[in-house]
Amino acid sequence: MSKYLYKGLVYILHLIAIGFIVYFVQPFTSWYLSAVPAHGVDLYNSITHAMYYLKHFSLPFNSFRDFGYSGYPIMQDFPQLSYYAMVPFVGYLGGPIGVQIFALVSLGLLLIFSYFLFYELSKNFGLSLFLAVLILLSVNTYGSLTWAGSIPYFASQCFFPLGLFFGVKYLRNPQIKYLSLMMLVTGIGILLHPLAMVAYLIPSLLLLIIAGGIGGRFGLLRIIKHFFLFIAGFTLVSFTYTYNFFYAIFIDRIVPSVNPLPEKGAEKAISQEIADFYTGVISRLYTDTDERIFFILAGSFVLFILGLFIAGRRRQALFVLPLLFIASYTALHPALNLSGAITFFKHDPYRAFWQIPITAGALAAAMWGFFQTGLSERMGSKLKFIFLPIVGISAVIFILLAFSAFMTSMGSAIDKVDKNSDTSSAFPEILSMKLNKEDQEDLKGKLLPSFIDPNDKNKRFYESDATVNIWWNSFYDIPLARGYIDPPIGTTRRAGFFLLDISISNDTIVRDFKFPEEIAKNFAHFFTDWYGVYYFEGGHVSPASNAPPSSYLVEGDFFDKKETVTVNGAILRNETASGRPEARMDLTQSLIYYRVNEKYTSPILYGANAPAIAVFSDDSGFEQVWRGLAMENINSRYLIPVQAGKFIDDFKEIDLVHFDAVILHNYSYHNKNKAFKMLSDYVQKGGKLFIDTGGETIDSDSDSLSEVFPFDKSERKELRKDWGLEQIPDELIDGIDFGLFGEPIFNNNPWKFSYPMEDSSLRDGSKVVLKNHGKPVFITREYGNGKVIWSGMNLLYHINQNPIVEEGKFFKNIITQLVALGDGQIVKVDAVWNSPERVHGKIDNRPKGILFKEEFYKGWSAKDGKSGDQKIYKTGPTFPGFMYLPLKKNNASTTDVLFSYNGDSLYWIVTFISIIAVILVLELIIFNGKIIGVRAHRMYHKTRKRVGSWWAREEE
Repeated sequence: MSKYLYKGLVYILHLIAIGFIVYFVQPFTSWYLSAVPAHGVDLYNSITHAMYYLKHFSLPFNSFRDFGYSGYPIMQDFPQLSYYAMVPFVGYLGGPIGVQIFALVSLGLLLIFSYFLFYELSKNFGLSLFLAVLILLSVNTYGSLTWAGSIPYFASQCFFPLGLFFGVKYLRNPQIKYLSLMMLVTGIGILLHPLAMVAYLIPSLLLLIIAGGIGGRFGLLRIIKHFFLFIAGFTLVSFTYTYNFFYAIFIDRIVPSVNPLPEKGAEKAISQEIADFYTGVISRLYTDTDERIFFILAGSFVLFILGLFIAGRRRQALFVLPLLFIASYTALHPALNLSGAITFFKHDPYRAFWQIPITAGALAAAMWGFFQTGLSERMGSKLKFIFLPIVGISAVIFILLAFSAFMTSMGSAIDKVDKNSDTSSAFPEILSMKLNKEDQEDLKGKLLPSFIDPNDKNKRFYESDATVNIWWNSFYDIPLARGYIDPPIGTTRRAGFFLLDISISNDTIVRDFKFPEEIAKNFAHFFTDWYGVYYFEGGHVSPASNAPPSSYLVEGDFFDKKETVTVNGAILRNETASGRPEARMDLTQSLIYYRVNEKYTSPILYGANAPAIAVFSDDSGFEQVWRGLAMENINSRYLIPVQAGKFIDDFKEIDLVHFDAVILHNYSYHNKNKAFKMLSDYVQKGGKLFIDTGGETIDSDSDSLSEVFPFDKSERKELRKDWGLEQIPDELIDGIDFGLFGEPIFNNNPWKFSYPMEDSSLRDGSKVVLKNHGKPVFITREYGNGKVIWSGMNLLYHINQNPIVEEGKFFKNIITQLVALGDGQIVKVDAVWNSPERVHGKIDNRPKGILFKEEFYKGWSAKDGKSGDQKIYKTGPTFPGFMYLPLKKNNASTTDVLFSYNGDSLYWIVTFISIIAVILVLELIIFNGKIIGVRAHRMYHKTRKRVGSWWAREEE
């Protein structure tokens, strides 16, 4: 009975301690929630994501995030578990308050889990509570919350002490149950935010696994087994995120690289300045951690030494060593990172040292626990009546110290946190001042101009200011052309977004990249259309950088409406009485909106009657094609260039019927005869073909060119650094002044051209239209009922290197020889977004095809009426590409299409693996493997026995 009474008393004391923690957190809670403006630069990033999932809830494996950068699968984004966890909070309390309450709950859990960690090590309620209070009073605890506003990272912090708690359990009693709990906690922590788990928790737990195995007298093989079982366990629990690393390394074969520091010039000076700043903040390890933790650590060390003399089982002192190593590592790692000595798992200064009070407290608690246990052993059962009061008195003293620290230091700690905080970055800044549900609804109606329908998802809004992008989709469904979070495609594949940015705003392409204004204007029109931009905002006065529209767009009729929206409320950052940013309702801030004239853009989903061209090329070659089209603004209203793939013979001949012409550039093939037979048949039946072998393509040097070429043998060599052009009259080169072309030079060497060999003769129907230094470099050929245009100039690459008007005109001439460009008219669709993953369109007639300007990732499918899934093609100046659905000709008077995203099969597989892993881990925790584990073990041995028996028979 006394045993149960003791356990009951312990539970009651724990509940009281938790109550104290909740009480101690109240002042910080009040300060954080009442702060005007709100704290945390990225606060609205979490608000936007949580509100998005509130409005469009779906699971990650088949979710498509469509509100920025033309959309991408949620599974390719950063872990989203924290945003899912915020949904109930924002649903009940509204976006800002809901996210803030979620963050405060995370803070409470951090303190509670730390308390239980300290108690597990010290078995002293008072000391554990005191150490938890000192974490609350440590300024380092709050950097990711009140400075960065990185709520997912802050939420993951509480899993560090929780993971250590189970790690300590394993250290003392290395059972599979505790190992499984470590797997589960680490996996969930990774799905919240992986950085803290990878940098601090995983190395700490691996150390505890080794120490626990040694302490449990495990053999080396068993320690290794548990070591790798833990790694496999948390990896599979969080496999919906960790699969990316395996996929990148083993499928894409991408090996992480290290970027060296600049060695000279201005970059080195800037780099050194940053390095000096980082080195200077290392002292925060101590200054922003409550100093009483270090005093307790020192006192505990003295008691630990004393314990070595009084303890009966001195071997127990070895259990303190892992905590010493963990405390040392978690202090040295960020210090060495900030000093530049190491670069892995780097943390910025604002979140570099939050773990210090936890690991220092854990070490102090472990040393206190060793002394307390040693004292208990020394006194024995006979003197237990003395030992228990001593422990009780010490606990009371620590509780009093906790209250004293709270009463005397909470205010100053909050003041210091306030000074080390930054405000929410959202602009207009009234968004960080009015946070409750009613005020947010009021602002929602005030921040839009009269001409924007916030629910129209068939048009995009362009905004260069990140402080507007960060909050936009927490209010409105209309998607952004850009976004706050970069898309998961890397910088090298973002050329389309980059060219949109520099052409549409601030004259950047002209001023910084020296493009002629005529081409700059064409670029702006081209990318505005392709990205479905109907609205633009920019040119307002704000703390962040933002750009007005380019002057050459404002001067004409590109914009047909302009409206300025002004709201009261701003943050005064300088010359305030308090020295801190202050909210001022007497100041105003504005957003300046523009509406794009409809004739210069097109919707996200619409019917297209423009001709379509199949481009056989790699990614870089296809980019050169659409850059060439952009020179003359041959946008989606006039032509649909489809990326047919690099290998010609991967394409089905039956599918060529959907295309009016074919371009070969940076192409290849597996089977030459198969590839060119398909193209030969296509041209002879009336198709048009443009071939450019001037680059390093498979047919640049060849002594057996296919029949479709105008000649049979080619070679590729340098000619000269100047032009020696001879023109033969032809409509292909009409109106082109080749004297304005850029020089034929690459890397200061003569440009390489492909041309017919000396002993090669032109085939029937061929005509040379352009020579360079006597070598034919452009030839046309009438072939069957179709036409072939061959180039040995690598024209598209030359155009990209030389943004010259005349070169763009020449490429347009080639295109118009291949197809009759569309009239610029679009077929409007009655588009309905049932969800980001289900988009339905109805048309009252039958166009040639449907253009859907969302990114075509694996998992998208399309239906035309009641027919099955139809083939979708990649198109447009983006990666991986927008979607083009050619429609089969029929007698239907209407068109009904449905685009559906069901997720890549890979995402379903990794999610299934992750769910199975969680079930297995939970079974190990709850049932100790007696249900699934035992059966799996038996099945394994039976299978092994049968395989062995079969193998033996085979050997006979």
